[in-house]
Amino acid sequence: MLKDEKGKKPCEIEISHEKWEETKQMIREGIKKKLDASKTLIENDKEVSAGLYIYALEEFGKLLLLDDSNVQSGKGKINYKHEFVCHEVKFGKAFDYLQGHNYNNCILLNDEGSFSPESFSWRSFTIGLIPKTEARLSIFYVDFIYTSEVADNIDIMKIPLIDVEILRKGINELENAINELPF
Repeated sequence: MLKDEKGKKPCEIEISHEKWEETKQMIREGIKKKLDASKTLIENDKEVSAGLYIYALEEFGKLLLLDDSNVQSGKGKINYKHEFVCHEVKFGKAFDYLQGHNYNNCILLNDEGSFSPESFSWRSFTIGLIPKTEARLSIFYVDFIYTSEVADNIDIMKIPLIDVEILRKGINELENAINELPF
C-alpha cells in the first residue's frame, strides 16, 4: 500500500497508461484465480471459499474503478485514498454494476436479510452477509465486537452463515460478469 513518509496514503496517483493496462490485467487474472480456488474449496471449506469470493468481488469493484479512472496523455489518474484502497467504495461499485447488469446472484451469500436484488437496490436493505466489511472479511480471522453501545458488552464476532448453493450461483455469475466485461 502506498504511504508517504508520514504514513499517509496519497489522495491521487498517476501511472503510465502501460501500468494502468497491466494493473487491470493483473486484477482480472487475480479475480479468475480467486473464483477458481473458491470453486475448488466450496465442498471442503465453504467459509474460506466465500472469503475468496468476497475478495474477488472487491477486486471486481477495483477493476471497475480503474475503468472509470481518467486516462489522458498516456497517464492514468487514480483516486487512490478514497476509492482504490477503500473497501466500501469498491464493494459499492461492484454491487451497483452487478445489480445494474442483472448479476443479482453475486450480491448475496445467504438469505438472512430482507432483500430481493431483483426488486430493490442493495443499498436500501440489510442483506444477509453484505452489510459490513467487517462481517464480510471476518471469515478469515477471529475478532471481538461490541454487543451494545456500552463498551463492556463484548462478544466474539461470528463467522456469517454461508449458503453453499447461493455461493455457487454467485461464483458462476461473477465469472460471467468478468468474462463479459470489456477489456
